[in-house]
Amino acid sequence: MIDCAVQQQRMKKPDPAMNKPNIVILDMEWTAWEGSKERSWTGPGEMRETVQIGAVKLSYDDGLTEIGMFDCYIKPQFNPELSDYFIDLTGITQATVDNLGIPFEHALHKFQNFIADDTWRICSHGGDDNQILENCVLYGLSNPFEAASFCDVSQPIADYLKVERLYYCSGDLSEPFGLERPGGAHNAVTDSRCIAGALRILHHEGIDFMSPRFRSVAIS
Repeated sequence: MIDCAVQQQRMKKPDPAMNKPNIVILDMEWTAWEGSKERSWTGPGEMRETVQIGAVKLSYDDGLTEIGMFDCYIKPQFNPELSDYFIDLTGITQATVDNLGIPFEHALHKFQNFIADDTWRICSHGGDDNQILENCVLYGLSNPFEAASFCDVSQPIADYLKVERLYYCSGDLSEPFGLERPGGAHNAVTDSRCIAGALRILHHEGIDFMSPRFRSVAIS
């Protein structure tokens, strides 16, 4: 059992009048090359094009019960051929993207439909909404989401574990929380479920991981 040093606040319940009793946990995978993270994708031709959007929808009850799953592959526009580094890291193959990948704009529309009108907040570990914004700019699209809809839960998770923010990748959160990993790391759906597992523990401890002080600062 991890000794929680965070000031515990009872989580605010969604306003029943708003009819939005759920939250969505979002994770994304994007193009990468050997060393691209360390050089912030500044190498020739490097850009962070989204390849997979994964999410789980949780009922905002005592157990944050999973009630829905979203999994969508996207074919990169500027770098359609995946690097060997990315394939080895994520397990997403070129054939998967070629056969199942759709344009980013279409994937965003599908994700909007998944969120629907019953979602209160979209949570991610590290502010994946910034990735949405970055790709909207890259492809000349309007960002369909408001920044206030998102919540970056990486800080409350780090506070609970007494580590620096983003010390753990999303897919590695299961281990420090004493949970079984629900699949391979660097798969957006699996990573979303890893985040959800961590948030269930915070929720059980009464920690308000959606406090306004953790709200994303992305610009819509």
